[in-house]
Amino acid sequence: MQKLSRWNGSPHTEYALLPGNAKERQDEGHQNENRLMLQQNYEYAQQEQDASRDEEGSIIDLIRKPVLRYRAAILSLQWAGRRRTLVCFMGLAALCMFVMYIVSFGQDRSNYKLTLLVFGKLGICGAFDLIYVLS
Repeated sequence: MQKLSRWNGSPHTEYALLPGNAKERQDEGHQNENRLMLQQNYEYAQQEQDASRDEEGSIIDLIRKPVLRYRAAILSLQWAGRRRTLVCFMGLAALCMFVMYIVSFGQDRSNYKLTLLVFGKLGICGAFDLIYVLS
């Protein structure tokens, strides 16, 4: 327990641990001391937890903190290719659907319509899948 306290950087490094059946041999003053120490440890842990909850992040932290600034730059550079890919997929879907709407195909040209439909579906599915990755 003491090694863990030192490793975690806790100011409380002295703990009164009870070996085996020593509980019966302790007098009331010793028990009160243990209770007080446990209470202090609990209060210290609560203060640390409350302090960590009070910290709120903002968009300014991306600029202020070097680690977050570095990570934000890497992620924004990494996602640039996905935006272009998303625009290409949406453009493909829009182009195929527009051509299907404008040009009327007869019965003998139904293969062209089916081909445009498949490529339009490819564009829509690709854009839909990329939206999850991008966001």
